[in-house]
Amino acid sequence: GGSPAVTVTAGVTTTFAGDVLRAMRIPTGLLIWAAVVLAWLGPAIAVAGREYFDIIVFRQNVTRYADPWHHFQPFYYYLTTIPADFLPWVFFLPGALWLGWRRATANDRRGCLFALCWMAVTVLFFSISPAKRTVYVLQMFPAMGMIVAWSFSEIAQSWSRLRRFALVPVGLLVVLFAAIPAAWLLIQRSRPERAAKLLVQIEPLGPGLLSVLALLVGLLFASALAAWLLGRHGHPGRVVGALATGMGAAGVLAALLVLPRFDLVKSARPLSQKLFALAGAGEPYAIYPRLDPRFVFHTRRYAETPSSEAELQAFAKRSGRVWLLITRPALAGLATPLPLAEVARDAAREDGFVLLATPEGHPSD
Repeated sequence: GGSPAVTVTAGVTTTFAGDVLRAMRIPTGLLIWAAVVLAWLGPAIAVAGREYFDIIVFRQNVTRYADPWHHFQPFYYYLTTIPADFLPWVFFLPGALWLGWRRATANDRRGCLFALCWMAVTVLFFSISPAKRTVYVLQMFPAMGMIVAWSFSEIAQSWSRLRRFALVPVGLLVVLFAAIPAAWLLIQRSRPERAAKLLVQIEPLGPGLLSVLALLVGLLFASALAAWLLGRHGHPGRVVGALATGMGAAGVLAALLVLPRFDLVKSARPLSQKLFALAGAGEPYAIYPRLDPRFVFHTRRYAETPSSEAELQAFAKRSGRVWLLITRPALAGLATPLPLAEVARDAAREDGFVLLATPEGHPSD
């Protein structure tokens, strides 16, 4: 007697799934996606040829995912980076997921489930690949933002019953931002040698960095404390406003006072300018062990890319003057020294680049 009911239920479910798939207009979406991609990929292939197509489509996507050549990280890597990248809103994410599962209406629950699937599939897909970078999972941040924003609206509507989902995360943020300077003072007192080592490591970023970082942490602490006090006084909307204001101000100050310092150790411009000023127009240069597009961008000149040490040695022994940008680890790992002289090096301590050239008066000149 139960079979007809089961059949009817299965039929209704199948019909609903079909309606949903048709409403998504997947073929139309794929055509729009293809049009956007081909708008730039087509002209690029027309100019650069088949080799560019193979590199940009297969090597930089399929090969980089399945058989990468650098950026190796363990399977759980994104679980260690996403919390910091989504700060401070990550503290609200567990409560948002719980509210979405236990308290949401049918329509809101489907939206929360969609956001959860969005996040889980992104993390799982990119965790399978041996190569991992934080930029790979940026597309999941809108999903996290949407579900946290939805939870704030639910909390505000039932503040007396749900305020703990806002006040507890904000309280944890207050403790976190207060603990950072306390931890630094503790390290200075109990482990002075470690504190001195940290200061040496940040020395290339210029003087006064610690003062700037202390200002940023103080700003974040003040905004979190203000949010907690506003929440305690029954102003749920202002909790979000205080945190967002503090994060926005800290982001602007970091962009103005901290990030430019990393040009000293991250930017390829200084070494590129040195190469551009010293190398003649007809003198070739190479990058080893792999192409670094930053130097191509700043020098406005194509670089050769030897794929083995034998090709590198052949390049270095060419007649005439040649130039080479090589990473410090690759230079130290060469089986045979190169017949080139060091001209300059960037400020990075471990994995930076060294600029080499054929010595003046060399027989090949």
